[in-house]
Amino acid sequence: MTHLSVNLNKVALLRNSRNFGIPSVIKAAYTCIQAGAHGITVHPRPDARHIKSEDVYEFAKMLTVEFNIESNPSSQFLEIIRDVKPTQCTLVPDGPDVFTSDHGWDLVTNGFRLLAKWIKGAYLSVGDIWLALILDQKVRESPIPEYTHIGLTVSIEDFPILSQRIQQSGAKNWQDNKSEGASLYFLDPK
Repeated sequence: MTHLSVNLNKVALLRNSRNFGIPSVIKAAYTCIQAGAHGITVHPRPDARHIKSEDVYEFAKMLTVEFNIESNPSSQFLEIIRDVKPTQCTLVPDGPDVFTSDHGWDLVTNGFRLLAKWIKGAYLSVGDIWLALILDQKVRESPIPEYTHIGLTVSIEDFPILSQRIQQSGAKNWQDNKSEGASLYFLDPK
């Protein structure tokens, strides 16, 4: 089932063009939620032409629905993500000098390091954030409760014994490893 997440960037753009704080992006979010929106989306660009950093922190205090923050992975954006911990973070391929998102960007130039890749995904890191990109058609069809997971990095020497301990603990395998390198995917035994 598809759920609606309302992007409030144009409300903020209008507010910023007037220089006296209206319309309020916070009131707009409340109105959207009361009307049935399941989420709020914002895009705090480095030039602050619409949503500003302070707006993001205000949203984080008041939202009770999904919160999606999207932007290019600048150091300022990554700091906001670390502080706010939104429900979803969407990386948008635009630089500070472009008017709109009309082309991709080079991951390496923008500070990403490729850790592993395979046909349907890749693991990347940027600073101290680890990012998994996975093409999974089921995610688009319905929420998958076990989809969120924690990744641990261990030395290649320690991997076999740690994997064996996890498997012997009764943890159930989630999926087979199809990525480059050694990985073990298991469900939370709860």
